[in-house]
Amino acid sequence: MKVDTNSEITAIIATNKEGIVYQFNDAAEILLGYSSKEVIGLEKAPFFLIEDEFNNFRKDIATRYKENLDSDPYKLLAKHNGYDSREWTIIKKDGSKFIGHSTLTPLKNDHGENTGFLRMIKNITDQKNIENELLRKNQVLNAAEKISMMGHWQWDTITNSVKWSSNLFNIFEVDTNQTLRFETYFSFVHPEDKATVSASFDKSIKDKVFYDLLHRIKSTSGKTKTIQLLGEVLTDKAGNVIEIIGTCQDVTQQRMAEIKFKGLLESAPDAMVIVNDHGKIQLVNKQAEKLFGYQSQELINKPVELLIPERYSNMHSLYRENFFSMPKTRKMGEEGTDLYGINKDGKEIPIQISLSPLKTEEGLLVSAAIRDITIQKKAEKKILEAKNSLEVLANKLTIQNTQLADFAQITSHNLRAPVSNLNSLLDFYNIAETEDEKSCFI
Repeated sequence: MKVDTNSEITAIIATNKEGIVYQFNDAAEILLGYSSKEVIGLEKAPFFLIEDEFNNFRKDIATRYKENLDSDPYKLLAKHNGYDSREWTIIKKDGSKFIGHSTLTPLKNDHGENTGFLRMIKNITDQKNIENELLRKNQVLNAAEKISMMGHWQWDTITNSVKWSSNLFNIFEVDTNQTLRFETYFSFVHPEDKATVSASFDKSIKDKVFYDLLHRIKSTSGKTKTIQLLGEVLTDKAGNVIEIIGTCQDVTQQRMAEIKFKGLLESAPDAMVIVNDHGKIQLVNKQAEKLFGYQSQELINKPVELLIPERYSNMHSLYRENFFSMPKTRKMGEEGTDLYGINKDGKEIPIQISLSPLKTEEGLLVSAAIRDITIQKKAEKKILEAKNSLEVLANKLTIQNTQLADFAQITSHNLRAPVSNLNSLLDFYNIAETEDEKSCFI
């Protein structure tokens, strides 16, 4: 019983110069499905080949040796002591097919006369499937690299040879036939960034860790581009760096957008603090540095609670989580609630905060516009103090008015009594009939 077809066995088929098979080994029986008795002396090669492929074979051999296209390819190979190695679609006895790699060699006797041909066939279907899959994945990768403006690279630090993916040639605008070395890449680095790039690669080799790198290049056409390098350092068993591999992405547009965004951020009249969903500060403007007394590098990737008094920190984490679960533009804190920040010196600052969600490729961020209201608070305090003083004065005036009213009432009463008495005497005087009676009132 014969074993199943596999890629390890090699079919050997020998024919005479007329093409009649006289040798058909066990592997040929397995691969083609014929028994040797069905083939030897009875079949003429190439009975297992596709006609169109055979015609292409005929044209290739004729072209190779500059002969007539209708020439017999076997005779041409024998005549020129040549051989042919190529892939064929092999037809089995049951009609099924597989991809085979075939080597055809002329056989000659001691006198150098052609006596036949020897064909060796291996089943490479699995290998071709793998190659096709790799080719497909490579095409997908190339398409993805073009869409994302990215390429990948390899640098053999021992031989100083460099390999680039096709799209990396496009980014640098370099001919794909150009021999690449590290110096090739370095020659494109923007003059103002060369020192930084050189120091970064030296540090990566020294520490055996690749440090992400963002810098500018000058392409072949003179365009200034911003690229971002990510990579990994590979070492041998002794720990020596032998290779660095990585990706290179053209982030010129993103960088321009970032610069524009930062420009808008810096032009804002309020302190601006950008925070991610983990509560880590991603970006601050100069106004924020001035308000809180920190440099930007002291705040980036630090928890935003660094800018909040400790008594509010625990509740703030809950507020932040609630905001990211239902993001919308709003003012932070309810009406009548005092909000405070804390600066680097530990001084508390009365503030107003407006929150806005900001969708980015990295995820949802929150933009906090923070305004120092110290002056307003002082003005409010003075107004409140003035209001209280006016209320006290009004109370005093009310009391004084009451006292004046009471005094006027008493005075009026005291004045009315003598006048009333005098009027009564005048009435008596006027009704007196004699001078003696009137003199009583004088």
